[in-house]
Amino acid sequence: MKKWMKMILPAALAVTIGTAALPAQEAQASIISSSGWEYYNLNGYADEGDSESGIYKENEATGEVVKLTDEWTTGDIYVTGDWVYYTVIAPLDFMGGDGMMPSYMMRIKKDGTGKEQISREKIYTMAVEGDWIVYSAYEGTDKYEGNKLMRMKADGTELSSFTEDSAILLAGKDGWIYYINAADEHLYRVKTDGTGKTRLADEYSNILYGTLQIEDDLLLYTGSKEKESGSSASYVIRLDGSGKIKISDEESFLESVDEEWIYYYDMDPESYDFIYTKIKRDGTGKTRLEEPAPVDPSTDPAAPAFTDVSGHWAENAIAWAKAWEISSGYPDGTFRPDSNVSEEEFLKMFLAAFGVEDELGDQAVRWSDAYYEFAAERNYPVLGDTSTDAKSRFITRQSVAEIMAKADGADVLGDQAVQYLLDMSYSSGKNGATVEGYAGQDTLTRAEAIQFIRNAIENGLEI
Repeated sequence: MKKWMKMILPAALAVTIGTAALPAQEAQASIISSSGWEYYNLNGYADEGDSESGIYKENEATGEVVKLTDEWTTGDIYVTGDWVYYTVIAPLDFMGGDGMMPSYMMRIKKDGTGKEQISREKIYTMAVEGDWIVYSAYEGTDKYEGNKLMRMKADGTELSSFTEDSAILLAGKDGWIYYINAADEHLYRVKTDGTGKTRLADEYSNILYGTLQIEDDLLLYTGSKEKESGSSASYVIRLDGSGKIKISDEESFLESVDEEWIYYYDMDPESYDFIYTKIKRDGTGKTRLEEPAPVDPSTDPAAPAFTDVSGHWAENAIAWAKAWEISSGYPDGTFRPDSNVSEEEFLKMFLAAFGVEDELGDQAVRWSDAYYEFAAERNYPVLGDTSTDAKSRFITRQSVAEIMAKADGADVLGDQAVQYLLDMSYSSGKNGATVEGYAGQDTLTRAEAIQFIRNAIENGLEI
């Protein structure tokens, strides 16, 4: 069995990584440190009512975890003053085209009180900068140009149109908002009072799957010289638009910068793993600070493969998945075993377990396109084959049964697919080895997905 590809960072798929300049804050995609606590969003696209989804805070000294809210949340979260600002996913009937996910803006005090909705419109993303919140408002259209930039005070007052531009990706710092203009797909900045609009770069950026991230005095963005190109390189530019350098031909994420060096995670084009790398501010001296460690796939490591799986029920299975290069987790060293897995993530892990790179076509616009092309050629019953939105929705256990059964050569669906997995010992169910005990309508965690795949392989499933 040939293993060929490591897990792509899910946050790179469709989530803006924006860093705002807020007091006592080091902001990332979904983890913000403030006054001794880390605030984070769990299960970015969880089913509404999921007991684990919501906004949490964790004491950096004691490890105490407090759940602040349990809404169906997205990746936008900011902390400023006494407040945590975040977004919750709007009902499915408000979704736009091309897989975009509108949300409502909320805020809640750090102590868990005072929760309120502060956006009147549904939004796609937001940036909190100083006293202002700038956000992309959804106007009920499939056109990107319908996502108008708005602003309001952090208390929800003084709502007004911000600029004539529309945007999806936003980040803010030092009184400026940085964004990708949906009309021409170029990088701009504008002051929070709406003045000083300036185009910073000539590259085209994909407004859905690109990256926009600020670290210190630098901004990282993904861009392409050709507007319709399916691939993008990573660039770093000073916040005033000077000193642009190309740091990679692949996707990258900033980790930190100092006076001489830029430290970042750079995606290896062959392994699809994110490798910790540094490069000088003048674009020279690019050096990998770590290399993928060679592994013997015949071993089943007993030591934890990631920093957050020690003692977890699936610890050995997750270590097995890393050794077999089915999943390399996240650049911060975590696996996040209890987060739910989307259909496209499961499909990628499932196919990676069987080493099918020679049969995959070229990656197109979305990172998972080649996997869906492979699945379509073999008539796998995947929902994302005809619906972009379905790719990022959490997969159900029944859908997993249908995909695995079809991959094994059985043309069965629904309860018959579940029974097939039970009969073949590919699964022993969730609450018992029966169709009812299998719990087909439940969603699947990342740990459960790995255990499913391992069980199937060890019991003879072949594709």
